[in-house]
Amino acid sequence: MTSALVDFVPCGFSSKTKPQLCSLLDIMPTMFATNISSVFAEITQLAQVASTGGKGDQISLDRRSYIAEYNMLTVQLLCAELDLYQSLHAAQRLMGSLKTDDVFTNSELQWKLDNLRELMESEMRQHLYFRVENHLTRYINAKYPFGEEVEIAFPSIKRDLKEAGRCIAFDCNTAAVFHLMRIAEIGLWELGRDRQIPLAQNDKIEFSEWGVIIKEIEPAVKAIQQWPNSRSKEDAHKFYNQALEEIRALNDGWRRHVAHNRPNMLSPSPEDALAAWGHVQRLMKTLAEKISEGKYTSLKW
Repeated sequence: MTSALVDFVPCGFSSKTKPQLCSLLDIMPTMFATNISSVFAEITQLAQVASTGGKGDQISLDRRSYIAEYNMLTVQLLCAELDLYQSLHAAQRLMGSLKTDDVFTNSELQWKLDNLRELMESEMRQHLYFRVENHLTRYINAKYPFGEEVEIAFPSIKRDLKEAGRCIAFDCNTAAVFHLMRIAEIGLWELGRDRQIPLAQNDKIEFSEWGVIIKEIEPAVKAIQQWPNSRSKEDAHKFYNQALEEIRALNDGWRRHVAHNRPNMLSPSPEDALAAWGHVQRLMKTLAEKISEGKYTSLKW
């Protein structure tokens, strides 16, 4: 168990349940269930036994030693495993008291055990985890979310692709679309470099707006129609027009809207984020068939 504030915990939610934060106490049934339940049962049973005895009656040294060596040791091991440091220290103090105090009554034991359980529950509520729907776990678990061939062709998309997947899983849809547009932008730049547009030749493509880049790519793609009829012409026409259509759709449908915070603008829904993911994945898969970062086709196939 890590000590990080938020961890990924895939759970069997229905499709209507959104990803959400939950505490360690909330997910007891699915994580460490046996250990936690048994330890809590031990604490409860000890407290109940203590409550049935005479409040002022002392507990024998043998009984105290057994509780310290067996019950409290189990509690400490669990607290250490779950990073419940305050509870761990409280269990250690209780263990020391059981071994060393001359007088230890049933009422003292009950009070200390009740406090220990409450402290453990309180700490477990402070350990937050993000529960992710099963059908979304692939966006954070897949080694190559867009396919290995895409990441080989475009290694610089890796960071944004990882962030986009996390944002989809976390229901942060505006952020997901934002990262996806950064990925598509790399594809746009490489397409412009492949077609040797003026912005690419002048090393200005990375500092230009999408619309300006698209306007320079369009005549370069249209020029393919003037090639002699051949299989290569057909293949090139299909390849570049498919890529260009995806880029136009992404620019008009997504990038313009997530890049600006305008009044009354609706945020992308989970379905929108998944749709944008599909569009960008299709674009990058298409481009990876022929070009990659630093490796381009000849101007005329």
